[in-house]
Amino acid sequence: MDLINFANSFKITFSNKKILYMKRILTLLILVTCFLGARAQVLFYQDFESGSIDPMTAVDVDGKTVNPSVANVAGPTFGIVQQTAKNKAVVSTSWFDPVGQADDWLISPPITITDANTFLSWEAYSPDANFRDGYQVRVSTTDNAIASFSNLALNVAAELTTWTKRSAKLSAYVGQTIYFAFRNNSNDKYLLFMDNIKVEVLKGNNMIVKNLTFDKYNPIATEVPVKISIENHGANPLTSFFFDYTVEGNTYTDTITGLNVAPLKSTDVTHSLSYTIAETGEFPIAVNISKPNGVADEDSLDNTITRYIYGLSQALPKKVLVEEATGTWCQWCPRGAVNMDLIAANYADVAMPVAVHNADPMTISEYDGPFSQSVGGYPSGHVDRKVRDIDPADFAANIAPMQERLVPVAVTTNVTYDAENRIATIKGTAHTSIATQSNGLRFTTIITENNVTGADSGYDQVNTYSGGANGPMGGFEDLPNPVPADQMIYNYVARAIIGGFEGMENSVPDATDAGEDFEFEVQYTVPTDYNVDEMKAIVIVQDEETGEVLNGDIQKLGETTSVPLVPAGHFTAYPNPTTDVLNLVVDYQYDAKVSMKIYTPLGQLVRDLGSLDLTNGNQTAAIQVGDLNNGNYILELRDKNAVTALPFTKM
Repeated sequence: MDLINFANSFKITFSNKKILYMKRILTLLILVTCFLGARAQVLFYQDFESGSIDPMTAVDVDGKTVNPSVANVAGPTFGIVQQTAKNKAVVSTSWFDPVGQADDWLISPPITITDANTFLSWEAYSPDANFRDGYQVRVSTTDNAIASFSNLALNVAAELTTWTKRSAKLSAYVGQTIYFAFRNNSNDKYLLFMDNIKVEVLKGNNMIVKNLTFDKYNPIATEVPVKISIENHGANPLTSFFFDYTVEGNTYTDTITGLNVAPLKSTDVTHSLSYTIAETGEFPIAVNISKPNGVADEDSLDNTITRYIYGLSQALPKKVLVEEATGTWCQWCPRGAVNMDLIAANYADVAMPVAVHNADPMTISEYDGPFSQSVGGYPSGHVDRKVRDIDPADFAANIAPMQERLVPVAVTTNVTYDAENRIATIKGTAHTSIATQSNGLRFTTIITENNVTGADSGYDQVNTYSGGANGPMGGFEDLPNPVPADQMIYNYVARAIIGGFEGMENSVPDATDAGEDFEFEVQYTVPTDYNVDEMKAIVIVQDEETGEVLNGDIQKLGETTSVPLVPAGHFTAYPNPTTDVLNLVVDYQYDAKVSMKIYTPLGQLVRDLGSLDLTNGNQTAAIQVGDLNNGNYILELRDKNAVTALPFTKM
């Protein structure tokens, strides 16, 4: 081959590589374009996870003062609230002092509408069934001045008590730039929560599988209905679709017809074939939906969902957590106190009672904040957080069913108490009954106190049963309204929650062996004005996915219930409170690598401090905390099978 021909062949080879390279780029661009084209076009979205309402604005037109009972949750107009450890939302209230009508606005930035299939959607709820806030959705075609919102898009007289997705079609505003606004105009109601506000252009035929619902833990041979919640995310009404689920290599197919689901509305559908659990263990159920209205889904990326189901055969010892929502300001709450006393007397070996106070001197904000958002009113409460938001009169009837159910974990609690320093060390042990790979469980420790009294008027109990007009109520009918503080004794009062309402993240590994034990240790310093002889420690293990309490144990706080023969190690943190440095003193009994993290009381990770390599003996580590915001924190220390939580305060 001569030099010229060699050069030409090189050019051709290089040119072919270049063409191939360009083809690959073109293919990638086409795929990206197809992907983006398949998704609904989102013009605006706000989920408030940034902690700010920007670029929306909130306006307080009424200028009224929020009632102190909800001041820890809501401000004078729409504002951010940490609703759960993983979710932020906005909240508004119409409960004022003195009473009056709300006029609070949440206003969007300008949005240009170009397509007739443009929809505004949002989620909202108002938790108290007896005092449900309502609101208006208004549109301005000029500017964001309050007087410009002359177009009423939707009026919700009273929002529902669970998260509800609503929508409004914006086809009337094609070719215009608009502002939309939510206006809370309720009079003397409670709270209004809103989240996931979106403006988008919908495809014609598109659906989303939102939830896969079944009882997660079941005895062997149980026939489990497989139910899904689907949303019509297309502009056309949804009339039919295919519903498949696969488990243990078998696929079950169903054709769903006879529907009429409007755009952005949801419906629940149960598969015609239930799943029968044949053995113990952990089994993924994978769902796929397809063919909305008999045609291809224009965006199939959100058509699948997988959830694990568990087969159980071993009946483990089981206790039941009963949480009461109460407050001294609550006129009907004597009913809660009476029923909690009945539970403590009749179910002493089973029930773990906790009275979570709201807006009174016994309030613990780390507990009351998330708990108050999980109930619809006062008095009310949960049994194992599986039977939720029920009247205290219904607590007792739900204890036996919760105690009899099969759960995958047993819990024991041991307490050692240092009377000189008033430090209780509480160790919970979780014993698993089945092997898992993907089950998230979490520890939490709750401290309660009985025979709590107070001298000031904040301990006066409002009592609508006084005089007997509302029937007998355990003697409260013979007491005045309010019951003076010197005549009131409060029991089961929540004094602390360590690990957060949703539990300490990763305190039990997702992957466990059958018969394996995991430990969770916390230290609690008893305040000098608390009576340790009247206090108890409750350790619970809850399901990360469902929030339900699976099991727990309760022990007296001021008594040493057991001392481990060979303790894994002992940890002390000082000074507490601290301003700059938290000194960690470690006395460990074997070589190990212990991870260290700092969490908020709600279980949110603040800082990962890395690992501490320990050898048998004493060590001291200086932890810099000077840059943390003032408040309460938890220093978590973790090795393979044990977690220690050390609460501390930064000042």
